[in-house]
Amino acid sequence: MTTVLTVILCRLSGSNVIFYDQFRNTGQGHTIRQKVVSSIHYLTYRKKAIRFSPTELEDGDTSLFFKSFAVPFAADVSQTDREDVEDPVQLLMIGKLHERRKNHTKFLRLVKDLLENHEIEATLVGSLNSKKDNHYRKVLSFIKENKLQEHVSIIPNVPFESMESIYMKHDIFILPSEREPAAVSVLEAMGCGLAVICSDQNGTKHYIQDGESGFVINIETEGEMRRKTELLIQNKTMLENFGRSGQGR
Repeated sequence: MTTVLTVILCRLSGSNVIFYDQFRNTGQGHTIRQKVVSSIHYLTYRKKAIRFSPTELEDGDTSLFFKSFAVPFAADVSQTDREDVEDPVQLLMIGKLHERRKNHTKFLRLVKDLLENHEIEATLVGSLNSKKDNHYRKVLSFIKENKLQEHVSIIPNVPFESMESIYMKHDIFILPSEREPAAVSVLEAMGCGLAVICSDQNGTKHYIQDGESGFVINIETEGEMRRKTELLIQNKTMLENFGRSGQGR
C-alpha cells in the first residue's frame, strides 16, 4: 500500500519514479497482490516509470508496466579450496523455516527417497522467529515420522558471516521453493563451488547454466528433482565440474 500511495503522490506532483523489485513483470510466480500493484503502477504512470530488478525477462515476457532493466546480483567467490566429494554426499537447502512456499517437506521427502539407495546427509538452514511456528513444527514432525533424525540437521538463524563455512561443508545446494522472487542463496552457493538445483519459479534461475553449473527443474514435475540429484550423486566428477563452472560465472 505504501508503494501505491508513493506512486500516486509522485504522479500528482509530476515527479519521476524509479522502481526496484525482485519480480518479473509478468508470468509464473506472480500472486494476485503483485498483479494488482503492477496494474496500479501501469494505470498511474503508463510506462513513464523505470524499473530495475535482478531478474531477467523471459522469452515472450513484455515490459507491460514500465521500462525494465536487469541489474544482476553479485556474490563473493570463496578463496577456500574444496575437498573432493566423498560419501555421504552433503545436501543443503536454505529457506526461511516458517515459510511453507519454500517446500521444506518436499526437500525432506527427496532425502527420504534418496536414502533408499545412496549415502547422503542433509542440512536445512533458515531464519526462524519462533519454534512454535506451525510450519516449522510440521517440518520437525516429518523428520521424526520418517526417522530422518540421524540424516537431517536443522540450523536456524545463522549469522551471515558464518554462512561460507556452512556452504563449504556441502556438495549440492537444492532450492525447491515456489513463487521465489530472487534467491541470492543460489549465487552464494555457486560462489562456494556447490552444484545447484533450483526450481523454475526462482527469479535467479537465469544465473545457472542449466546442465553446466546446475539444473533448473520444474518443481511440479513428479520425480524430476530426484532424477537430477541422483545424477549428481552417482557422477561425482560431474558434480565437481558443476561446482567449478558455477564459481567461474
